[in-house]
Amino acid sequence: MPFVCIDSNVIDLFLDASIPEAADSMESQEAPPPYQHPDPTYRREILACYWLMAMASDWRGVLYTFSDELYREVGQAGMTKVASLLGLALEIREHHPLEARMVDANRRPTDTELTALGLKAKDARHVADAIGMGCDTFLSNDRRLRNKSSLTEQQRGIRCRRPSEFLVEAAPWTTRAPWPWEALAAA
Repeated sequence: MPFVCIDSNVIDLFLDASIPEAADSMESQEAPPPYQHPDPTYRREILACYWLMAMASDWRGVLYTFSDELYREVGQAGMTKVASLLGLALEIREHHPLEARMVDANRRPTDTELTALGLKAKDARHVADAIGMGCDTFLSNDRRLRNKSSLTEQQRGIRCRRPSEFLVEAAPWTTRAPWPWEALAAA
């Protein structure tokens, strides 16, 4: 069962995907409205986040969590962002067991152990929390962090993926809408 921790830059993509115009199509698992973003990569990732949210209630074989570091970051960003994160947490984690939200200090590596692998200090805190929770995947849009994925997977058992990569690798495509292969490939 995939256990996925979500980075702060991916939270923004999830929030971009959950525009009011997408609510009905998301609930019925139909194709979303077109997302406008000047960078095609972001359009692809927003579309992937849309599908991850749309499938969350039916795709019980995946658990999502957020690192303690993410909550600290979001808390500093202000109440609007905190409310958005809590709403997202309820949307995609409502059926998750409490232990899927707790960092086990005995399992969590030190930040220094991860910075020794070449991760920036902030990324190391996020990934260390994810490892401490037992996650096997860390969703991030940070290219430098994802470039360390083979190393973190080999050394710590956690891989870093973009939302679109995770969706393609792990999702059982059970929606009524056709799979948007072309949209992900073209973007």
